[in-house]
Amino acid sequence: MFQIQTPQAFKLKTIKDAYALASKDSNFRPTDDCGVVKKYIPEEQIYITEGSIENIKITHKQDLIIANEICQKRSMSAISK
Repeated sequence: MFQIQTPQAFKLKTIKDAYALASKDSNFRPTDDCGVVKKYIPEEQIYITEGSIENIKITHKQDLIIANEICQKRSMSAISK
């Protein structure tokens, strides 16, 4: 199991082909681009790179609190250097 972050990147032809195949599937329920490519073009190699736990998506009010804490931590870290 992996925690996925954005952006997810593919060659244009790969992602277009994957979504073209997915659009023909009446059971198509996308979650993210990697999932679409993995399901519809399984032979396509997908690479994983390490991200940061601080790369958060702000969706809800409480996410702003977390983002503020991250910014304060970074600010304090820069001051102490």
